[in-house]
Amino acid sequence: MFRQCEIPIKIVVDRPRGSKPIEKDDKIVKDGKHKDCSDILASGRNKSGIYTIWTGESSTTRKQLRVYCDMETDDGGWTVIQRRGKFPVQQDFYKDWESYKNGFGNVSEEFWLGNENIRVLCREGCKIRFDLVDEKGEKGFAFYQNFTLTSGNYTIKVSGYSGNV
Repeated sequence: MFRQCEIPIKIVVDRPRGSKPIEKDDKIVKDGKHKDCSDILASGRNKSGIYTIWTGESSTTRKQLRVYCDMETDDGGWTVIQRRGKFPVQQDFYKDWESYKNGFGNVSEEFWLGNENIRVLCREGCKIRFDLVDEKGEKGFAFYQNFTLTSGNYTIKVSGYSGNV
């Protein structure tokens, strides 16, 4: 049923609820610099849309990143890492390695967040959910309780599947 699915595809990522904060620096929470969309949801902002988060492996390597937060799917708080759909300008996803490493597209339309950004967001582990819609409008999803992305070659590691695709 979903073998030919090309658009739209939405991939969403979230830190496991109740997990340790990604940043060791508590100032990040105190200064309002959210680490991901689950932090934004926890702060009371519950409308899906574009937000700014702060990534980095330490307080000295933090950088701003504009992301799309899905605050509706499966209790919300999801940081969207890829979105494809029927937008006025179609994004070309046939890119080189460097483009996939750094990310491309327009976060308000079609985009890929970037392998390095995803790796940093999920360095202590995340959950990941793939929401799919085929050309007939039929929907399905795949959810993995555990998701990590290694540095370098960005090898994906997943476990704990549930879903209907």
